Amino acid sequence: MSCNITEKHEVSWYRLNSRLEELTLLIHGEKTRTRKSLPFSYNTDEKRFILTANSEITEARLTVREVQPDDLGFYFCGTKADFYQMYFARPIRLQLEDQKSKQDQTSPENGVKGKSYSTEEEESQRKMIWLTNRKLVLEHNMLADQGLKSFRLGMTHLADMDDQEHKQMFKTSPESFNKNKTHQPAPNHHQKDGVGLPSLVDWVSAGYVTPVKNQSHCRSSWAFSATGALEGQMYKKTRKLVPLSEQQLIDCSWLQGNEGCGGGSVEMAFQYVNANGGLQTGDSYTYTAREGMCLSYPPYISATCRGFQNLDSEDEYELQQAVTAVGPISVVIDASKSSFLLYQSGIYNEPNCSTYDLNLSVLVVGYGTDSSGREFWLVKNSWGTQWGERGYIRMSRNKDNQCGIATRASFPLI
Repeated sequence: MSCNITEKHEVSWYRLNSRLEELTLLIHGEKTRTRKSLPFSYNTDEKRFILTANSEITEARLTVREVQPDDLGFYFCGTKADFYQMYFARPIRLQLEDQKSKQDQTSPENGVKGKSYSTEEEESQRKMIWLTNRKLVLEHNMLADQGLKSFRLGMTHLADMDDQEHKQMFKTSPESFNKNKTHQPAPNHHQKDGVGLPSLVDWVSAGYVTPVKNQSHCRSSWAFSATGALEGQMYKKTRKLVPLSEQQLIDCSWLQGNEGCGGGSVEMAFQYVNANGGLQTGDSYTYTAREGMCLSYPPYISATCRGFQNLDSEDEYELQQAVTAVGPISVVIDASKSSFLLYQSGIYNEPNCSTYDLNLSVLVVGYGTDSSGREFWLVKNSWGTQWGERGYIRMSRNKDNQCGIATRASFPLI
């Protein structure tokens, strides 16, 4: 990969999230055109190579040795003066030698690896969305590198979706909240007077949480949030962590008001589990990401519940109390912003998200404070481990119920 050098500038090769320290710069001399290796420096803070040009150098060439999948993608070559623009219109794409005839998974030429589109028009539209999101990622992460943002973005497998499509894809049923309150007595999850809450709670490390799952194209986040909360409560009771069946909820809870891959709510899912006498294991009723005939089989039931409890709406302190005393809690958030779609790491802080227009059910599995004093909720999503921090996101805590984290919180009663 090469870029021309016309003046005596500091030259930079830049790429987010790559093994930059292991790359080698090769330079072509202007007169002899012979290739020679020159020393270079690596700026850890800015994640870029730096080479000081001289009058004999006309071209900077970047070579990657022992290329790994994570190294594939776009690299940007520019001078110190234009570093923060990074030639958005002229990225250079790195490919493995045996993949030169294939389209790269991080290339807009085919959106994301494994995806195909029905028409050329749709493919063109997806390319434009992908490129727009790529520009957003680079600009945002440059601010993060300067300490102006608390989280980083990345080109996730959802990077070819726009905001509205994303919002509709992960729809829930907000109208179900509060009308289905339990008549069962709720356990006391409040701390006694004078007793403070711990500064850190992590139910993942404590063994209450199953591995991250992937809902795929089915709008079933409500089912994954419900099983996650129920899995945690069953572990608390039995000390056995057993993945439960989201597919059974998708196929069988229509009478309670859920609509399969069309959306639903954790409250109605808990109602179904109570009415059905329990929920099967995930292995006995496997996930297909589509609606099917209800095939529940009582001998494989692994979890039961007698109702559910809603927390006071928009009360983050009560949510913190419940997470501490009860365990993983089901919540619904606004995940419609591109910053959520492309979230990669750090503490998510999105002031523009809504506290009431909620569209994605997730699971709060803990909370804490980072080294900079920023408070966060530890949240498990159902978009697979390739999204976020291996499937998790740390969301801002005590920022006026940001993204509606405490607007619709509930847990099953075992």
